[in-house]
Amino acid sequence: MKNIFGTVSTIELDTIRSYMANPMGQESSQWDWIHVDEPIPKKMWEANARGLSDTNGSAWFTCTPISEQWINEEFLPVKLMKSSFDEGWTRTDDTNFWIMTGSSYDNTNIPREGLDIYARSLDEATRASRIYGLPKSSQGLVYGEFDQDTHVYTDLPKGWKDFDEPPDNYTIRVFIDTHPRTPHAAHFWATSPTGEAFCYQEIWSTCGGLISGLCEVIIELLKGRVPHEILIEPAAFIPNPTDGRCFADVFTEFGLDVEPAPKELATGIKKAKQALNQPNFIHFNSCCTRTLKEFYTYVWDKEKEKPVDKDDHMMECFYRACVVGLEWKDPTTATYDQRDLRFNRERLDLSPFSEGSLKPIAA
Repeated sequence: MKNIFGTVSTIELDTIRSYMANPMGQESSQWDWIHVDEPIPKKMWEANARGLSDTNGSAWFTCTPISEQWINEEFLPVKLMKSSFDEGWTRTDDTNFWIMTGSSYDNTNIPREGLDIYARSLDEATRASRIYGLPKSSQGLVYGEFDQDTHVYTDLPKGWKDFDEPPDNYTIRVFIDTHPRTPHAAHFWATSPTGEAFCYQEIWSTCGGLISGLCEVIIELLKGRVPHEILIEPAAFIPNPTDGRCFADVFTEFGLDVEPAPKELATGIKKAKQALNQPNFIHFNSCCTRTLKEFYTYVWDKEKEKPVDKDDHMMECFYRACVVGLEWKDPTTATYDQRDLRFNRERLDLSPFSEGSLKPIAA
């Protein structure tokens, strides 16, 4: 294409089909700009977006988010993912991008009567997506009861020394979900004598790829506190066929007396929903960014009577906490046998153990 000033530009068109046929074909490219028209796979975007770095180029997306949830996660605040876009919404708080939402009714070239007929032919979820742009993958949320304005705090709770230091008379509990390859997950809960439960810290890290590294991070975050209980997924007690040891043995060696957590998903979801509906009971520190993200991506499997088994590690910790119960127990009467906690600070891997920090971030 030749413009009126005499310079020549080349515009290249590509499709998802061509990318799927040859994923490497879009690598090592260089672009001044990219226009994404309708949702594309994240890997396709990553392959092409690399080409913008050499030119400090720009990109724009124009799409109805019927699929490809990653696009919404990239640009939308998580609390907006389950909101209605009926009146439109604009975000300009991030200097790297701006976003504007709207509905099909904003298009004055489409007769409203015809659009009304089409909208009435759709089920509620599809109508919210196709007409108002509400991410379709966010409409089957398992925990629709979760509300960031209600359940997330950014100010230091009264009586706390710091955001990671609950008062001494609070009951401390830890729930752990270990993995051989993906990052380990853990929740730290503190329950006040008045019955309020605070998820005040999370771990989401490989911890150097070692269970011992996870143990060291847990000990560091406990700051000398004795948990009322530490529960871990039952798989951690399965012996290794080579030497007969299991993950739980490593925790024991570090003085962390772990017990098997319940594996009652259906019951756990019901109890978790009840907990979220109970006024002034469940609170999450805004630094628990991985947990907050999962609340907005944890959805029901359309084919099964259970949630999609993907990216749900913090939700595992949450439902187990609700099954066990988060009632206050007097910490001065704890019977927990705290052995010598071996802690080697020199080899401790404190690579970000959470996507957030110990301090809250803006909701």
